[in-house]
Amino acid sequence: MRSLRIKLAVGCLAAVVGGGGSGGARTAAAGARVESGTCQSSGADGRTVSQSCDFVLSDGQRFRCRNAFEGQTPTARTLEHTRGCVRLPSLKLSATERAMITALDTARSCLTAKGWRVVGWPALPPNPPSANMADGELVISSTHPTFIAFYTSTAKARRSEVTLTHNARRLRGQVEPHGAVTIFWAAAPPAKLRSSVEACMPR
Repeated sequence: MRSLRIKLAVGCLAAVVGGGGSGGARTAAAGARVESGTCQSSGADGRTVSQSCDFVLSDGQRFRCRNAFEGQTPTARTLEHTRGCVRLPSLKLSATERAMITALDTARSCLTAKGWRVVGWPALPPNPPSANMADGELVISSTHPTFIAFYTSTAKARRSEVTLTHNARRLRGQVEPHGAVTIFWAAAPPAKLRSSVEACMPR
């Protein structure tokens, strides 16, 4: 489903190796976490000549780091103190955007604690959502993947529900609204999956 597509590559997140230094006097807020990461590289003769990765934290702070990231997601403190990372101007996140990010992070942690494999992030610059797309998405990997779309308001979720319901019918799935969150079941979920998802939804 186009409106429920994860836009971030997990493989671009990991530990930095390289020279340079971090800039700026502001320190990473306690509890801030990496919410999005995008990497770009250039090469010649089959070799990578340069690479940089941009990261956005849940509090709007941004960092640009040199070289590849492999194997793990860096923490806010790692980005702040690793050589090769520099601070970029922070995003100005609205109260509704911050609330959506908190709801998504809480749901992801809850589902992971229940033993489900979960991927997904808020859709933040440089890949902001269009008017008809979710502001954040989670995907639960199972026999029949479950998509959870997060919106900055219940009104936006309801506007998008028409498109989601149309796609669900075409794919023989089911849409289940939960306020500013919409669940898309690719198939009838087993009782354990349904109870886990519903227990982890924002109240």
